[in-house]
Amino acid sequence: MSATTIATLTCINCQRTEGEIPLTQWRMAGQRFWICPDCLPFLIHRRAEVMPRWNLPVAAAAKGENHAEG
Repeated sequence: MSATTIATLTCINCQRTEGEIPLTQWRMAGQRFWICPDCLPFLIHRRAEVMPRWNLPVAAAAKGENHAEG
């Protein structure tokens, strides 16, 4: 992978590149996105709030519907 390719991968939230911080790839509804460990808590705990801002579809589970506690 060339340096140019690496520089194009950025965190969906903070826009830091793979050259600055580790990124993990995620998929939702056929869309791929990358997120860094610092921003992952937003995806986990504030999903319904951030997914529309990131132009990702908000699923029923993201709205807290049909989520089993326990």
